[in-house]
Amino acid sequence: MTIQTFLDSLRGEQRMGEFAKQIGISHRMLNAIYAGERFPGRKTLRGLLRAYPQHRDEILALLFLPGSAHHGSFGALKCGDVEGNYDMQGARGSPGVV
Repeated sequence: MTIQTFLDSLRGEQRMGEFAKQIGISHRMLNAIYAGERFPGRKTLRGLLRAYPQHRDEILALLFLPGSAHHGSFGALKCGDVEGNYDMQGARGSPGVV
């Protein structure tokens, strides 16, 4: 599954601008992700996990699974940064948000 297909499944009937706002990124950034010009960064990852905690495993698998096209694309953000449950302050034990 591509990132674009996955984002479409999350977005549903929502307008692009509304979806971008919901996950905390600009409409321009979302368009760049859809066009393949940009890869979702930390801010997008956090926004997706915050807005769609029920899809946590799918989000992380798509972005971090070894062998995926984008494994390790987050630079300093590695799989260990999102293993376990973190809240926005980075405390372990909170429900599924980075």
